[in-house]
This record gives sequence, C-alpha cells and structure tokens, in this order.
Amino acid sequence: MRPLRILCAEDDELARIEIKQEIEKEGWEVIEANDGRTAWKKFQQTHPDLVILDVDMPELTGLEVAQLILSIDLHTPIVMYSSLTKEQDLQTGLDHGAKCYIIKDYSPATLIRQIKQINETEVCRIQHLTQDITFDPFNFELNKQGECIVLTPIHGKVLQALCRNVNRLTQRDTLLEIGWGNTQVNLDAQLTKVISRLKQLFNDVENITIQTESKRGYWLKIK
Repeated sequence: MRPLRILCAEDDELARIEIKQEIEKEGWEVIEANDGRTAWKKFQQTHPDLVILDVDMPELTGLEVAQLILSIDLHTPIVMYSSLTKEQDLQTGLDHGAKCYIIKDYSPATLIRQIKQINETEVCRIQHLTQDITFDPFNFELNKQGECIVLTPIHGKVLQALCRNVNRLTQRDTLLEIGWGNTQVNLDAQLTKVISRLKQLFNDVENITIQTESKRGYWLKIK
C-alpha cells in the first residue's frame, strides 16, 4: 500500500516545516506549496489524496484554491488550517468545500488526528462503478467481477481522474497534468495508449465505456 500523499499549502515556512515533520512521522508523503498559485499547480500535477490549505496566502487564498479544486474534483478532502478564528471564518471555510477547519492555535497533532479520521471514513476512496466492479485509487486496484487487476501508476491516475468525473467530459489537459505533470503535445500519443488500455479493460463490461471527444478529452460513461 502506497503512503498517503498530502499537499500542504502554507506560506509561513516554519509552520510548513512543522506540519511536514508531523506528517512524515506517519510515513506519509508531503507535497509542499508556499503560496496559493503553487498549490493549485501542484494539485493538478500530483493529484494528492488530501489537501491542507492555509486560508491567508499570497497569489491565491486558500478559499480560492479550494474553489479551483472543486471545479475539477469533488472528492479529494480539503482541510483548512488557519489562524483566523472567528465563527464566520470557520463557516466560510466549510462553505468553500473544506471537510474541516482547524485553528492553528492547536498543535499539529490535532491536524494529524483529523487527517487520520478523514482517511478512515472517506467512503468515496473506493469507486463503485457498478455492482460488481470497483476501483481503489489509493492502491490503483480495479476489482472486476472478482478479478483484482493492479494498474500501473499512470493508468491508475488517469482512471482515477475519469472515475471522479463520471458521465462528464474530462479535459485532455487535465489528464496530462495528472498523469505526466504537463500538457506537452508530444505526450498525446502516450495518453492515447493509456486510454486504449483502459478501454480494453472494460470491453467485456456492458454498462461501462470510455469515449473520445475529438481533441477535447474523454468520457467515462456508466449507464
């Protein structure tokens, strides 16, 4: 089982180091960002399992980053970790899609406990595509009618993005960012090969198809 991958966006370097140390004690992987714009870029590149956002950051605020994340991903948990303590601040954070809002006056141990709780209770981690087909994006395992197929990281990341956008167009650039970290044209052939392999996995499944929409992107369609 691969370690939990956490994006931590915090412009205060000392606070970010402290959070990173606590996260790494758990054996988890940390992706650091020192401002909101970098956080948004790294989210698209790495597709983390959970996101920690400071609210008051340069370039883009944590609230703005949360809105951008929700525009393409409704499932990755977001935790607001802020020094803003008013009740209205907390409510605003929750209204912007945060699973929880933690005040920085508490120790990072409180943050770790909350992450563990979210990870243990996050029911959407397992994608139920049909009654007998599931996908575990944490381990890149496709369980198809009793057969467990372990995908490569690239195939797993692309399928994860498609699963989180079922019956909607997933943009080509989004898949390239998630799978390879950039949108260079010369990666189109690699993406096409990955999609072709994923299509093969569902060839014998009546209710699931992956369809191509010209150069725009792909649809994972489930009836």
